[in-house]
Amino acid sequence: MKKEMIIFLIVLGVIIVGVVVFFLFDLMSGVYPGGILRCTEDSDCACGAHINTGECFIGLKELVNIDSVKQCPDFCSGIEGNLVVRCENNRCIISE
Repeated sequence: MKKEMIIFLIVLGVIIVGVVVFFLFDLMSGVYPGGILRCTEDSDCACGAHINTGECFIGLKELVNIDSVKQCPDFCSGIEGNLVVRCENNRCIISE
């Protein structure tokens, strides 16, 4: 019984180390899970309808349907029009 427990703990440890290494590599590679590249400058980002879902979305401009009728004005620029989309820490965000 003790031998099986030791083997189980070793296998579990290897799995945990593998998952941690995978996520560290993923973070250092500049790629979000799913292979989507991170932004590096404000011009990489956009706000509008997502190309697949049509939902209001903030992210890489390649994923935003800028020609869409639904441009999400309150979501993207705020009710007062004071919000802007920018890249911060490799993520697209909206801020004042």
